[in-house]
Amino acid sequence: MIFKDINKLSPRYIPERLPHREKDIEELLMFFHPQLNTILPVQVIGPVGCGKTSVSISTGRKLVKRSFKPLYINLKIANNKFFIYNSLLEQLSKGYSSRNLGPEEILAKFINIIRKRKIKAYIILDEIGYYVKSTRDSSIIYDLTRVNEISPQARGIVLGIVFIARDLGWYKVLDASERSSLGNIILNLEPYTKDQLIDILEYRVSEAFNPGSIDFDVIDYIADITVKEASSDVRYALDLLQYAGILAERRGDIRVTLDHVRHVLSRLNPYITSEDLYTLSEAERLALLALAYILRRKSVAYASFTEIFDEFKLVQEEYLGKTKYRIKAFENAIQTMQDKGIIVFMGVKRLGINAPTDRLIPFLERIIESLSNQF
Repeated sequence: MIFKDINKLSPRYIPERLPHREKDIEELLMFFHPQLNTILPVQVIGPVGCGKTSVSISTGRKLVKRSFKPLYINLKIANNKFFIYNSLLEQLSKGYSSRNLGPEEILAKFINIIRKRKIKAYIILDEIGYYVKSTRDSSIIYDLTRVNEISPQARGIVLGIVFIARDLGWYKVLDASERSSLGNIILNLEPYTKDQLIDILEYRVSEAFNPGSIDFDVIDYIADITVKEASSDVRYALDLLQYAGILAERRGDIRVTLDHVRHVLSRLNPYITSEDLYTLSEAERLALLALAYILRRKSVAYASFTEIFDEFKLVQEEYLGKTKYRIKAFENAIQTMQDKGIIVFMGVKRLGINAPTDRLIPFLERIIESLSNQF
C-alpha cells in the first residue's frame, strides 16, 4: 500500500502544523487579544492556494484556548444572507429552527445567544470577494461589523470576524460606510517559494503516504511545476501528489515515480483544482460539460453562448433524461463559473476554459469522465 491516509490530502483537511505560515498565524492571533471586548474585523488577503483558509482556521483552533467559538462559512456555497446567518446560528446551536424568520431576525437571535451565553465568536467568512461580486450584496459587512451600533442588545458582545479574499478588487462593490466598517487591519499572505513548497509537501507526504513511497526527486519536481505553472498554488501540488499516488496504486507499483507525475500532468489543469469542481452545482457541472464537449469536438479555444446553450440542453437529455434547467439557470451557471475563474468570458461569442492549450483537451476529457459518474 502506498497511502497511509489519503484523506490527509483532501482539500477539507487542515493539518495541525502549517510550515512557513507560523508567523502569519501568530500575527492573526495577536489581533484577537484575550482582553478584546468589542467587534474586530480582519482581512486575510492572498492568491489562490497560499493558505488563507488554513491560517484562519488554525488561528481559530488556538483561539479556543482564549474562550473563542470558531464559526466557518464558505461563501462560495452561500447565495444570500439567510443562508449565512442561518449557518452561523446552526453552528452555535445545533438543531435550532429558524423557519419563517427573515435574515435580520436570525442575526438578532444569533447575537442574543452569544450575549446571553457570553460567547466570544470568531467568524471566518471565506471567499467574501466572490460572494460580494456574484450576489452584488455587500450588506453583511455592515450588518456584522456594526451590529453593536444597530442593536442595543448587541452592546458588549465580542465578535472577531475574518474576511478572506484573493485580492482587494471586491472593494469596488462596497459603499463608503461598508469600507469604513471593514477597518484597515489586513494580513497579506505571499505566494509560497519553491523551497517552502518542498517543506510543505514533505510534511504532507509524511502524513498521507507510507514511508519510502515517494523519493525527494518527485517532491522537488512537483514543487518546481507548481511554482512555474500554477503560481505556487499548494492545492494544485497536493492534487498532483494524490493523483500520482492513486495512479501508482492502480498500476500495482510500490513507489510513486516521476513517470506517474508526468502522466497525471498530461491530464491535469493548473487553473482548475478538484476543490473548484466540488463546489459546482449540478447546473454548473452540466454547463461546464457542455462547453467541454464543444471545445473537444471542434478543437477550438472558445465557443459562443448560443452554441453552449444548445449543447447544454443535449447534455441534460443525456444525463438527466429531461430538460431540467432553462436559459436563466444556464446564464447563472455561466456567470458563477466566470466569477470562480473556471471559465473565461470574453464576450457572448468567446467563452473558454482557462487552461493551456496543450493540456486543454485531455483535461476536459478527465472532467467529462469523472462527472459522468456523478449524475
